[in-house]
This record gives sequence, structure tokens and C-alpha cells, in this order.
Amino acid sequence: MAVSTVVLAIVTITYKLVLVVLGAVVLALRPARVMALLEPVLPVVWLGLGLNVVCVALLLLLVFHPTLVDRCARRVLLLLHRLRPFRHPERQLERLERMTRQYSGTAEFYRTHKHVVIHVFLMTVLQRCLLFLVTWLTYRAFGLREESLVFLVTLQAMISVAVDMLPLPGGMGISETLFLTIFEPVFGPELILPAMVVSRGVSYYTQLLISAAMTAAASLILREKRTKKEAPVP
Repeated sequence: MAVSTVVLAIVTITYKLVLVVLGAVVLALRPARVMALLEPVLPVVWLGLGLNVVCVALLLLLVFHPTLVDRCARRVLLLLHRLRPFRHPERQLERLERMTRQYSGTAEFYRTHKHVVIHVFLMTVLQRCLLFLVTWLTYRAFGLREESLVFLVTLQAMISVAVDMLPLPGGMGISETLFLTIFEPVFGPELILPAMVVSRGVSYYTQLLISAAMTAAASLILREKRTKKEAPVP
């Protein structure tokens, strides 16, 4: 449990932090062509960036100041209990204490394994950029050559910044809407819908199907091992 909590914390923080850095750099430099295409959805981009910043800040507080987070969360739980009483408030408090205790070793890992954290961050940047590259590959697959790789990857990165923290599974719906809005001048009205289907299909729905298949296979394998272990010895 301790090891898995450290891994989960590092992966989650770096995953969100990469988006924060990418979004902040683009919005700070404000490249003219990129900002022109982002103009219709700029409020959503700012909302997504803000939510990612809040998420990273809360996770860092949970890692480096778990006691502070525990106190604040307890006050919030007690306030909610007064407004709408819980059936078993002591269970909620125990669950909160257990969660904050799990992250107690993560701060020490950050301090003593800085090289690992840096490597994870760089690998996450590479992973994200390769995922954003799907849009450029889709663009080239449709025989289009006018726009540069950096330009298309930047636009796709800003879509991820906008939708990553929205309360939608995989950003479904809003990701497709933003793609159609932002990339229509790039692909043109005739190609924008098939381009969205191909790009989103490869970058999200194909991964979803692969993950579902792997999860089902792992579940069957673990169940079979458990059955063999529990079977009586003849």
C-alpha cells in the first residue's frame, strides 16, 4: 500500500503538472495564430488550467503537509455533517485519516529520490507529446501539408489542458466539441468531422478498448490463480 501510494502520487502530480506547464507557457507567450483559433473557447481553456493548478496544489499539500490537509478536511466534514448529518460520521473521519496517513511517506521519497521524479516528469512530457502527435499524423494522413507539427501539437495540448479536469469521463463530448471548433479552420469544413473521428478514435477510444481488454484478461487470470490457490489439495 505504501509503495503504490507513492507511485500514484508521483504519477498523478507529474501528469497534471505537465499540462499546467504547457498551458501556462502557451498562455504566457500567446502565439498569435494559436490564440486566434483558441479565442472562441478561451474561457474553457482558462477554467481547465485553473482546475489543474488547484488539483496540483492540493496534491502537493497532501504530500508535503498532510496534517494541514487533514485538519482542513476534518473541518469541512464536520461542517457538512451539521448541514446534512452523516449516518456514520466516525467512519468518514477514519477514512480521511487513513488516506492522509498513506501519503506520509511520499514527501520523503520526493526529497531522497529527486532524480526519479525528474525522470518521471520528462517521460510524462514525452508521453503527452506523443499522444498530441496523433492529431498531426491525422492531418498528414488526410493529405494536408500547410500547418507545422508544433502548431498542431500545441492546439491539441490546449484541448487537453481545457478538458483534463472537467468532471467528464475521458473528457467525452467536450473534447470532440473543442476539436471541431478549434480545428475547423485547419482541416476545413469537409474534413473536420472525419478528422475528429480518426484522431479521437486513435488517441482515446482505441486506448479505452485496449485497456478494457487488458482489465478483463487480468481479472480472469487473477480469478483463476485465486481458484487454484483455494482449491483443496487431493
